[in-house]
Amino acid sequence: MHNTTRPDSASSALFRWAALLLCTCLVTIGFHEGSSAAAAPSRQQAQVIVNGKPVDLGMQPFVERGITFAPLRQTAVALGADVKWNAAEQTSYITWNGDTITHRSGSNEFVVNGFAIQSPAPSRIEHGKLLVPLRSLTDALKAKLAINNAPDAMHIAIDPDAETTVHSDAAAINNLLIGESFSGLALVAQHGEIKLRKGFGIASDNRLTRPEMKTRVASITKSITATAIMTLIEQGKLKPEDTLDAFIPDFPRGDEITIHMLLSHTSGLPSNFTRAAGVTLEQTVAEIKTKSLDFEPGSAYKYSNCGYILLAYLIEELSGMEYEQYLQTAVFGPSGMKSTGEIKDGTVPVKGHLVTEDGLQEAGPYYSQSGTGTLYSTLDDLLKWTAALQNGQLLTSASLEQMFTPYSDRGYGYGWMIKSGNDGKTVFHNGSGTGYSTGISVQWNDDTVLILLGNKAGMDMLHLLDGVQQLAKGKTQAPRAA
Repeated sequence: MHNTTRPDSASSALFRWAALLLCTCLVTIGFHEGSSAAAAPSRQQAQVIVNGKPVDLGMQPFVERGITFAPLRQTAVALGADVKWNAAEQTSYITWNGDTITHRSGSNEFVVNGFAIQSPAPSRIEHGKLLVPLRSLTDALKAKLAINNAPDAMHIAIDPDAETTVHSDAAAINNLLIGESFSGLALVAQHGEIKLRKGFGIASDNRLTRPEMKTRVASITKSITATAIMTLIEQGKLKPEDTLDAFIPDFPRGDEITIHMLLSHTSGLPSNFTRAAGVTLEQTVAEIKTKSLDFEPGSAYKYSNCGYILLAYLIEELSGMEYEQYLQTAVFGPSGMKSTGEIKDGTVPVKGHLVTEDGLQEAGPYYSQSGTGTLYSTLDDLLKWTAALQNGQLLTSASLEQMFTPYSDRGYGYGWMIKSGNDGKTVFHNGSGTGYSTGISVQWNDDTVLILLGNKAGMDMLHLLDGVQQLAKGKTQAPRAA
């Protein structure tokens, strides 16, 4: 007979509770760490190189579901940024290149000066560190990231943003543009030195603008068209006083409309024309022939897109080249503009945006016509163009004087608006198109160039240009919009 010892009822209950507690803990751990072995993060060794030098982030980056995670603070600091943690808000505040970037723990969003970009996964705190998707963090900092997942180790190379310039002299300008919710590209140069060169806001879906990007310039196209016309005048192929019928014999009242009137918006031609895909320059010119004049030629001023479309047509007729081809020969090439051209069927990286009740939305297609609004460019190329104008590389001083003389009470010359003051002469132009608002200004006497290539509709570019110019002069406050 065997003597078997049985646990009493209290011991049995205690055993059952312990087993239940152990199972609960295992389930909880499994919930937090992932429901399967396949979801567990890869913790292989990682070599992190920042700006060409190895760095220790204090914790190995790891890959989870194809997303590389890294500690926010250590990564941002390694790139030169300043990071502060707000415990009450559970939010990191990063400052870099004049930007304020915020990220709340547990969210999948980085907010850069009020513009949000989404990350593919939420952040989390592990071992006291806030871990975030690395590519989203570097995108917010506009840094370059390269990840190589080799079998033995993961190699991560990060280079800080080398494209953005925010000189200490331009801090107030940077703050003005952020305060105005400017979205697009901005450049300020004085005496050949770039003070500000920066992208603001969103370029396209979940992508921030960067200062080297190509974008539409809208009606700044007209200033370039006028430059091209002036080169043809210097070649003796036409004169400002020539009438339109000399080049388009069947144009209604063409014997009363001069090249001067087309350039200065005093021809009486209306502004609107059919905007649609695939419409040729010749078709638009044929449409303009059917339009009635708004006033007697030369008797008043009215901004006219149609007038500059006719100028593009004359460029083609007199040069024997397509509009863009002649611009490349006479303007872009001599100026060193390698990233400027006429938009065709493709698009540019910086998309136009509309302001809606739901926030910024990408705009639809922006249709225009040669001469008036079809060009794309970059900050650097437009700066090269203004320099080529200033140093006499494109036009003679006599041609510049003719172009920069106002011919109406609206202060419009040939492709530029002009204002004179105690600081000398300033020439400028603004533009708008579906989702775009642009402006350029050159203060001739002190060699100050301002370029604002906005990709958000409805921005008051003349107000912004004036505000930036005042701050560039050293005034402590920019004028407020009326």
